[in-house]
Amino acid sequence: MADVKLGLRHPKIILLAVIYFFIVSGYYGLTFFLPSITALMKGTSIVTQTIVMMLPYICGFFAMLWCAASSDRNHERRWHTAIPILVGSLGM
Repeated sequence: MADVKLGLRHPKIILLAVIYFFIVSGYYGLTFFLPSITALMKGTSIVTQTIVMMLPYICGFFAMLWCAASSDRNHERRWHTAIPILVGSLGM
């Protein structure tokens, strides 16, 4: 039990927990509020609203594929994780 308490007070663990909290908060914010944002698109069809709702997920899918391939090709993981998180946070 003492090892767990010591581990949870480690600065890198606290930093990772804070980063993860903000990533998950942004994801759920997008998931919960995107339908209400597209509902404000008065005068457009349901199909158009659905396509607009799909765009972030489609872009994210292709960005993940590209980033994974680039990460494997360059044998580098840290910046291929940090930069997409920063870009996503700027987008939010």
